[in-house]
Amino acid sequence: VATGLLSGIAAVSSWQVAVLTSVVLIGLALFMVLVVYRDKAVPAAAGADSSKPRPRLGLQISLHEFVLALLAAAMRMWFVSGYVLFMSFAPVLLISRGMGAAQAGFLVSMSAVVALGSVPLGGYLTDRTKKPNFFITLGAVGAAFACFMLPQGGHALFWILLFGLLRG
Repeated sequence: VATGLLSGIAAVSSWQVAVLTSVVLIGLALFMVLVVYRDKAVPAAAGADSSKPRPRLGLQISLHEFVLALLAAAMRMWFVSGYVLFMSFAPVLLISRGMGAAQAGFLVSMSAVVALGSVPLGGYLTDRTKKPNFFITLGAVGAAFACFMLPQGGHALFWILLFGLLRG
């Protein structure tokens, strides 16, 4: 969504104003988290000494669990990097085909709008079918295919929306 909004802001003012708008919104979100968010109270265990301070983070995990967490983090990093690459190259591609910058940014941002619905849908389908690996693989391979097909031609909106749907 930001791609469409920020490119429109840049088109009527400057890219510096668009970046500043993004920074201000992120700062506002951070401020709201700091002011509004509160940890839930953790009830003391029965018979536990409540005078002793309890550690906030219990990082007592095995090496196997640590490696699995690192692998999950790496997969998430690659997934997000692919999304950033798509959101970066798609507007440039559309502009090179003759589309205006604001229109290209708006069109590409539609993938994020579609993902707003496809993320909960993917979670629902995964829970209902108990097949998370199927949906993760289908989404990753399908989104990569849509990303590959966008530069090949055809209707850009179709590939952009398919990318947003499958990435969710």
